[in-house]
Amino acid sequence: MSDNYSAEMIFQPKSYPVYTYVDRSLGNSTYEKRMKRAIRTPGNLVVVSGASKSGKTVLCHRVVADREIVDLSGS
Repeated sequence: MSDNYSAEMIFQPKSYPVYTYVDRSLGNSTYEKRMKRAIRTPGNLVVVSGASKSGKTVLCHRVVADREIVDLSGS
C-alpha cells in the first residue's frame, strides 16, 4: 500500500476509518483485548471515556458487533 493518502480516504464522517486506526499497546495487552475481556464478563458495564477524537467510537466498533452495542451518550 502506498503512503500517499487523499483527504477523502482519511476523513469519512459516516464510515469506518481504514487508514487512521492506531492499535495501542498496554504492556502485554491492547485496549481491544481488555475491552473484549470486560464484555465477556457477565454483569459488566463497560464505559469508554477519553478526549475528543481519541478513537473511542472506532475502538467500540472494532471490538463489538453493531447488534451488541447499547450506545448511551453522556453529553
